[in-house]
Amino acid sequence: MAANVVNIDNQYSEALDIYTFTVPSGASADNPSTMYPVYTKVDSVAANSKKTYTPSNPLENLSFARQSDGMPLLNQVTNILGDTNVTITADDLTSAQKAFAFYQAYKGSPYSPNALAVNDIILNNSDLTQQNQKLNQWFSDNNVGFDYNTFSSVSYWAENDVRAWAGSEGLTLYCYNPQPPQPMIPLVLPKDSSGQIILGADGSALYQPTSGSTVELTLSKGTLTSNGATDTSGVNLSAVMQDMIMHGGDAGVYELFFTGKVDGDDVIVQPYQVPQLAWWMSAYDLAYTAYTAINIIMISQTVIALAKNLPTLFNALKTGGQAVISAVKSDLSNVAQWISSKFTSAAADNGDLVNVDVDTDVDVDVDVDVDTDVDTDVDVDVDIDVDIDIDIDALVVVDVDVDIDVDIDTDVDTVVDNVVDNVTDIDTDIDTDINVDSSALGSLVKNIGQSLWANKGAIFKFVLKNAAVMGGMTAAQKLLGMWGKKAGDSYADEQPSEAAPLGLLMDYMENPANTIQERWTTFSYYVDQGASADEQNMAVSGILSLKNDAEDQAFSAWRWSQDDENAAVNAMAQYSSQSDWPKAYTTLASYTYQGKTLPLKVGASVALKFVAKIL
Repeated sequence: MAANVVNIDNQYSEALDIYTFTVPSGASADNPSTMYPVYTKVDSVAANSKKTYTPSNPLENLSFARQSDGMPLLNQVTNILGDTNVTITADDLTSAQKAFAFYQAYKGSPYSPNALAVNDIILNNSDLTQQNQKLNQWFSDNNVGFDYNTFSSVSYWAENDVRAWAGSEGLTLYCYNPQPPQPMIPLVLPKDSSGQIILGADGSALYQPTSGSTVELTLSKGTLTSNGATDTSGVNLSAVMQDMIMHGGDAGVYELFFTGKVDGDDVIVQPYQVPQLAWWMSAYDLAYTAYTAINIIMISQTVIALAKNLPTLFNALKTGGQAVISAVKSDLSNVAQWISSKFTSAAADNGDLVNVDVDTDVDVDVDVDVDTDVDTDVDVDVDIDVDIDIDIDALVVVDVDVDIDVDIDTDVDTVVDNVVDNVTDIDTDIDTDINVDSSALGSLVKNIGQSLWANKGAIFKFVLKNAAVMGGMTAAQKLLGMWGKKAGDSYADEQPSEAAPLGLLMDYMENPANTIQERWTTFSYYVDQGASADEQNMAVSGILSLKNDAEDQAFSAWRWSQDDENAAVNAMAQYSSQSDWPKAYTTLASYTYQGKTLPLKVGASVALKFVAKIL
């Protein structure tokens, strides 16, 4: 019986290489990294020509890639029961280009509606064998112009082939060594380049330090490394995508950046000279979920395609999908923690939580000074009666009656100093015991992440302004764990990176390098993106809960009356309609008491009382 063949009709204007995706021998779902496919060239076909390819195995997962740069134009699984006919046209190039643009946006704007929808399909479905069908349905419904197999093949190419990024002219990226972050001090933007990464159109990659020898690099699984690189030696860089609107460019234009280490020292790599903002702060953490999903697609696609040959692995994806997802998350989390180790260290002392109870103690201090000075120019009889009645209750009333019988020029100066302190004492005896709604907790981080990228990254630009390590990332992880427990949800399986949006917002709000007005105004932008009252409650509570010696001291020292505090709350409460909630926070941003701006945590306590009114 003759072997089944693949009849190829290449109607495209360039030669194509034919590759197979195979699963390594010994691959196990217990260690998902062993399931990452092997990509092997098996043949080629000339431009505008036909060819017959005979598979080595009856069932093969084939990729037809443009010879010039490796871009896969079509993915096809062979027909085990007969011959397979494949036609490649210019339309396939269009589909592949759309898939690549989607991949870039997916990783570069990881909280966009599209990214969140894809994440939900891949990561919230315990049966990973359904991702082909479910993603194809979503791709079709949203008219993206490509299918699951094309997206998977293009993603593999982008993660593993330098030519995906080098273009026909090559690409030069610039390396910088950022100074180690210091607690509560804005990050210093490096100005002097430490080297270059040179990506060649031929697929080569080189690291050229400003002094020293050139080092050859390899791109694999989204990581650019030198031979034998470890955590502390060699070149070890992880790719991240950035929307260039964040860097003064055009919105929706995504370019390749890297963050990692060279010989154990932190290095950032970018496509333009001299960083404009501290983009590397949490860059990997923010895209962590998208990285997880991409890896799940790549280890699953070939197993799904070759299911008849891989029943054990297929069944593992079908029945144990969550275990596979958790294992992939754990591996990527280790990378994130390694990249962010110095940030984590800097945040260690500032990531503690404090509980805040607002207790009201009324202390009344009254100082009454009456000075009566009489200057008499004529020596006659003068009767002067000074009658002072003082009634002291919660409000102090001082009546001063001065009766003077004079027929001469007499100057009488009566000075009354009346000082009343009706004080609300804030005890830093902390209580983060807010009511936590399970659905609100589930959407909190996602919605903050969405708001960061909304309106062309407007909020994100503010958040990265004067970026400093204030302990927000560490505190956010603790708070989400506490709130999850209270809501009856387990947060134990979540990785630290997943708290990144909340942590970044908390860092920004606690950062004294940004004015109070700027901070609450930026918070209003977040609320304007649709933050529910429950989500505001948690976000503001987090701000109150993060240990910050300067802000905690200012909070403790603050004195005003209950009526004064109520006036501040009512100033916000005039905007209790949901559409007006952002105005409540811009009102808080500019609110003053006796000419003084409200310290951050005083403002946060006012905001919590406002939220209580709208819940």
